Amino acid sequence: MKKLALAAILAVTTMGVSMAQADTDAVIKYRKAAFTVAGWNMGVLGGMLKGEIDYNPEEAVSAAKRINEMAKAVGATFVDGTYEGTSASPKIAENRAEFDADLAAFIEESGKMVEAAGEKQTLAQQMGKLGGTCKSCHDSFKLD
Repeated sequence: MKKLALAAILAVTTMGVSMAQADTDAVIKYRKAAFTVAGWNMGVLGGMLKGEIDYNPEEAVSAAKRINEMAKAVGATFVDGTYEGTSASPKIAENRAEFDADLAAFIEESGKMVEAAGEKQTLAQQMGKLGGTCKSCHDSFKLD
């Protein structure tokens, strides 16, 4: 009976550790996927502005909406235990208020991008502002 109890305790303890690891891995995968989606859509908008892709207001607005949705969703993925082995700097935890301010700026400017994307000229202006929020955060909180 004692052996069975010990085996059950070990199984539950081990299961908890592996579940925690799976959760961490899932958070990291989600974060990377969110930035991949945002980056791909920035590429679409950039391509429209450079003339590499025909400018289409509806498609531009859709791309901007996807960027904004990713911006709003990604903040929850920056949690302790998810930085090691990624390009996310541990400085995020040390300077959380600054990071949160950068993230808030990203969310705000990507929201403005949704409104701006319907016209090529306003899209171009807003792309610069949104890109500035990306640069600010990457300079401070992304490892090379």
